[in-house]
Amino acid sequence: MPNVLLMCIFQEKRNIRVFNDNPYYILSHSLESCPLARVAQHFGGLSWAEAFSASKVIRNGCGWRVGAMVGSPDFITDIATIKGNTDSGFAAPMAEGALFAIEHDKEGVETCRKLYERRINILRKILYSHGMRLAVDPAAGFFTLWKCPTQAFGRKIANAQEFNFLMIEETGVVGVHFDPYIRYAVTGDIEAMEKAINDAFSKAEVSYD
Repeated sequence: MPNVLLMCIFQEKRNIRVFNDNPYYILSHSLESCPLARVAQHFGGLSWAEAFSASKVIRNGCGWRVGAMVGSPDFITDIATIKGNTDSGFAAPMAEGALFAIEHDKEGVETCRKLYERRINILRKILYSHGMRLAVDPAAGFFTLWKCPTQAFGRKIANAQEFNFLMIEETGVVGVHFDPYIRYAVTGDIEAMEKAINDAFSKAEVSYD
């Protein structure tokens, strides 16, 4: 919260708008997670908005593209104007379904949160054991961000794209590269893939020398 507070003070003083894309806050694994809305609402002169998503929060909600947005009236009005002129709106039945699930299926939401937390912990343990280094310790959601190794498969690695393509070609493990990082998601069944991931990174023999 101190970082969010300092940011709001800084932005309000300099008349800078703040937008926070926070789709997976409800899947937080840490009590330290703090949404912008919790702090920004106390800054009357701050123009701000924060977006949330129901994707992967509710059971079988993937791909529904249902979410919500909160913020200062001026910013929300501007966003509504832009969206009103650029898209056809959302599917009301899906929005109603997502709202009902969040209000009446707390157990389901918690099940999803625990599922991704468990998978992240499994993937983190596997990759740590093979020398991979996290760029940021994940505290929510289902993505893990890793520093790109400088050595793999017995050769020097130039960048994250090269490493990702080598992993795909040599092992079938697919990430998303944006140098100097590579991102691995845990939306798949990590438990079932544990041996394959172990074998892949054993073959890669990564290092940061």
